[in-house]
Amino acid sequence: MDFIPETDPDDILKGFKQLNVEPPDWFFNPQILFNRLDKAWEAKAESEARRNREHSEAFERKKADFEKHKKQLEESIKNANAQCEQYGKNRLTLELQEKEAVLAAKLKEVKANNIEISARVESACEEVIRLEAEKEEYKENLVKQRDTLLDVLAYYKTLCLQVDYEPPDIFRVYPSDEDRSKWIEMRSDDFKYWEVVDTTFDEKTKDEMRRMLVETSNPALVVASARKTLVG
Repeated sequence: MDFIPETDPDDILKGFKQLNVEPPDWFFNPQILFNRLDKAWEAKAESEARRNREHSEAFERKKADFEKHKKQLEESIKNANAQCEQYGKNRLTLELQEKEAVLAAKLKEVKANNIEISARVESACEEVIRLEAEKEEYKENLVKQRDTLLDVLAYYKTLCLQVDYEPPDIFRVYPSDEDRSKWIEMRSDDFKYWEVVDTTFDEKTKDEMRRMLVETSNPALVVASARKTLVG
């Protein structure tokens, strides 16, 4: 029987007795027993060392795997952070683009309003210029009206006729202040067209006077042509 004990000899002997097995002869030889025990302990130590090496190698492998996993995890975290940062940038860019689009639309609307307002202002300026021109023309017409009226009245005075003026555009010519049985009443339209409203002449004479007024636009000539009739 080849038995290699792994513990104290007394314990080994008790083990033999419990098994009802006679211990071998070398068990009672101290030199052989201790040699075998030394070998057994060396084998056990070598086994422990081998197991420790295996455990150490396994630990190193697990450590390497852990470091690898840690590195992968750190890389994943780094990538995730980069993606989050890029997502944030993209979101900010998108929001900025949306705001820029809104501002561009508002700016376009403001420009359109400015163009419309500018057109209105330009139209208003043109209207002001036109009104100023009309105003100047009206002033010139008033001056012409005044000058014409003064000329007519002066001419009537040379004829020794009595003139009554009724603003704004009616006047009557009489032979004299005492003789008002005959008269010529004329009305002007901005002193461009004169019309005989009423006279003491017959219809033929009045038609002739109207014709002269339309052709000449000068009531003085009409009065001169009718002078003989007015003064008798």
